[in-house]
Amino acid sequence: MKNKLIKILSCLLIAVLSVCFFVACKTPSGAEKKEPSVGLSYKVNGDSKTCTITGMGECTDKNLVIPESIDGYTVKSIANSAFQKCNTIVSVEIPKTVSAIEFAAFNGCEALTTVKILSESGFINTAAFMACTSLKELTIGDGVVYIDIGAFADCQSLTSVKIPSSVEYIGSDVFGGCTSLTEIKVESGNKNYCAIDGNLYTKDRSSLVQYAAGKKDESFTVPSHVTTIETYAFSGCKNLTFVEVSDSVQLIKYNAFTNCNEDFKVVIPTTATFEDFIWITRVPRLYYKGNIEQFKQALPDYIGKDLALILQKTFYYSEVEPTDERNYWHYDNNGNVVEWQ
Repeated sequence: MKNKLIKILSCLLIAVLSVCFFVACKTPSGAEKKEPSVGLSYKVNGDSKTCTITGMGECTDKNLVIPESIDGYTVKSIANSAFQKCNTIVSVEIPKTVSAIEFAAFNGCEALTTVKILSESGFINTAAFMACTSLKELTIGDGVVYIDIGAFADCQSLTSVKIPSSVEYIGSDVFGGCTSLTEIKVESGNKNYCAIDGNLYTKDRSSLVQYAAGKKDESFTVPSHVTTIETYAFSGCKNLTFVEVSDSVQLIKYNAFTNCNEDFKVVIPTTATFEDFIWITRVPRLYYKGNIEQFKQALPDYIGKDLALILQKTFYYSEVEPTDERNYWHYDNNGNVVEWQ
């Protein structure tokens, strides 16, 4: 009887200790408490008060939690290429103290699935999370003000993203090549950007910044309020096979249409001029609403030897069946693009 009582008391003690341990490891909200990672390498900044994280150092954490301070130094930034191609990291949480995630800091971290950025005045610089191909959950905190070129480009598992009201600048190709991205959201309080039908625009709706490349739609008409299609705006759109650019568009920037569907076709108005021509050489079908002379004027002056190739593969508009041997197209009675044979 005595031995049985001892066993019962032992079990009760273990249960109580287990509950205490469980409670101690929880935050007030009930979520598991994440302790800051230790052993990360760093360098002290010039102010002798802050530091920059430079890499994994002796840290072996898969779920990386960047600390707010190390050895008394406030963590202020994450260095260029600090964790580049570090394929052991599964998640990362970046604290509010960090004001800059530098160039390619997490570029190519292919196992990274979750990113939480809590910066209160943060800059996410060029290619910071580019080619994190497993990234599915992205939280950009309301405090991030700057997201530079290609910061999240080629994150092929990302399906949705929300831009907070604090963001003042978004560089080109920020979500280019994100082939699963079906929706870009922007908080209504943002002064510089907005989202329409899941695509990213400037607040005045005059520039199409990024089309969500993972949308299932096969066709898209650029809205009539758009005057500029930004650099890499349609990069990686594998489902789109047809885009009609509205007559309101005046400028199509560098590589606006690139790495698209292999059967991709685009209609371009005579109002538009081109910042570059390389993307034209890669588009299977370009239907121009004007004639060959108007098209030449829309192209940049430095086109050089590639002009002949571009002119040959472009289709020019003609309401009546043409008599020469150039490529021509027209709209049928249903508004469909049809090539003259």
